[in-house]
Amino acid sequence: MKEVQKDVPLSVKCISGLNIFFGVLLFSLGYTMSTLTQVIFMAMAFLCFFTGWGLWKGREWARVAALIISAFCFLAGIIYIVSGDILGISILVSSWFIGRYLFYDEDIKKFFS
Repeated sequence: MKEVQKDVPLSVKCISGLNIFFGVLLFSLGYTMSTLTQVIFMAMAFLCFFTGWGLWKGREWARVAALIISAFCFLAGIIYIVSGDILGISILVSSWFIGRYLFYDEDIKKFFS
């Protein structure tokens, strides 16, 4: 069955690129850590990388995975803020915008359908 080629919206390209970048970054960081942490970082790296690839290809499962990742990052941002780390604010805000955009935007819903 032939697949219909869709034009990827610029915003999806950006979110996809961020996921792929963080996948590579997590893989690189995980490679230098202890065994248990390494396994966790490698799993997160593959999840981010393949989610980014799926977003670029317009796969619905990747949109759902990106929403779940955004929700976890949102919770991590709250934890960072509560522990006094200012980095939590940027994590909280960026994950909220990405999750909200992927969930509510009509053009994005159309692209992934």
